[in-house]
Amino acid sequence: VPAPATPAPGPVTPVPAPAPGPGSRARITVTGTISLSGITKIEDFLALIKVAIAALLNVPFEDITLTVVNGSARRELLLQSNRRLQDNTSLQVTVDTTQECSDEMCAASAQSTANQIEANLGNTNDLTTSIQQTGADNGVTTLQNTVVDSTDIISSGVQIEQTGGTNGDPIILGLQNQVFKFDGRDGAWYSNLASKNLQWNMLFRKFETCPEGENMFISGISLSTQDEKRKGMNSNILIVTTPEPIPECQEDPNRVCLGGGTLHISFDGGNTFVSKPGDYHYGSQNRLVAHNTYDACSRKWHDYDISDTTHYSLRNRRMTVQEKKPLQLLSDKKLTMIDPSACNTWIEERLSRDDLFEQQGQWSTIYVEDPLVSFHIEYRRSDWFGRKCDFQSLDAWMTTVSDELWKTEWNGILGETKHIKNHHITGDQIKSDRTELLYGKNDVDYEVDGPFGKSFAALELHNGGERIKKAFSSVIDSVFSNRIVDLVRTE
Repeated sequence: VPAPATPAPGPVTPVPAPAPGPGSRARITVTGTISLSGITKIEDFLALIKVAIAALLNVPFEDITLTVVNGSARRELLLQSNRRLQDNTSLQVTVDTTQECSDEMCAASAQSTANQIEANLGNTNDLTTSIQQTGADNGVTTLQNTVVDSTDIISSGVQIEQTGGTNGDPIILGLQNQVFKFDGRDGAWYSNLASKNLQWNMLFRKFETCPEGENMFISGISLSTQDEKRKGMNSNILIVTTPEPIPECQEDPNRVCLGGGTLHISFDGGNTFVSKPGDYHYGSQNRLVAHNTYDACSRKWHDYDISDTTHYSLRNRRMTVQEKKPLQLLSDKKLTMIDPSACNTWIEERLSRDDLFEQQGQWSTIYVEDPLVSFHIEYRRSDWFGRKCDFQSLDAWMTTVSDELWKTEWNGILGETKHIKNHHITGDQIKSDRTELLYGKNDVDYEVDGPFGKSFAALELHNGGERIKKAFSSVIDSVFSNRIVDLVRTE
């Protein structure tokens, strides 16, 4: 761990943050071809052309794939479009991106975005301008002379997926579209997800200045992973908040601290803490990026994806040999930000000045990347100068789950929502009855004895129930088998 020199903060009592109600995520895919003239050796300029297209379509760079269409495939595309086979180059453009939206308007909102992407991709004048401007910005004469002659949209589609996570009050947004309230108690740690590979615990804290029923937040998170395939890859991350800035951050006004000195990260289970923004590598394949955040760039919704068997594919995107830069991690979330346009301007300023980790601020963003699972964490707090509801809040959600982790049994508050539960009479999915959704009928059943506690009553209740089921099934099988033997003997 790079220089974990900051002394451990004093005792803290933590919480979760207010956010909108349950939501959905839409996956938007658009495929088309563009025909360009005035360019040769196009393979040398694909990266810059992608930059130009991404800027025009307002989607992340990595959500776009470009493929040069040559030979018979190109001839077939031109014939299908009733065009002459000119001396130009054809590119297939594939856009595969996601958008957060509310349940009521998710499909309509996503379709509107898909239509806008189609319209922008089909505008030859704007495409030409964007490519030529990118060429001018980067001193590439070839692109300044490139012209988009025509475009064709091949296919477009929208797929709606449900999200899951935990948010303020605290409200639990289940992995199968469940929504229910979990009250908890001030100062207690709770198991949010427990498996043999991952323990995700949350610390609740009550803020007395906030309205009753809306005054409990998550202000501490622990993430403990055990990778059985990669020995020595275990990690214990602890993220906590303090009511006031630590002395080091108060005494020096020029010192940059996370959350203004109220957000602290430990890589060694709480022995030492760092409060400085940075790109931290720990273990051989683990990484944590932390920086203060402009409010427009903060997440407006929870995100959840299951990766394919190539564990490291963030949001099901293509693998990359090069590690993403911190600003690229932020840019990748542009469609899910509170104000993407304002945030994009802020990102461009940080990129030009190379000062992301030098930003002061009360809100912060943390990315945690582990071979088993990746997390995106947002730290928010009340207005520093107008503290009517003086709160500190950590929202966390998984952005990638490895196939290895997904196949294990999940327990804990969020973990128990992994599978759908249906009503025993109506057969309908249970979505909001907390007493039916969780094994533990009381919140205390999910309390653990500290940030890295693993044992809780609901887990024992579940394991005991499974043992009883297996024993009962074994008895029934034995009785049935003996009865068959008796019948055979009688006959």
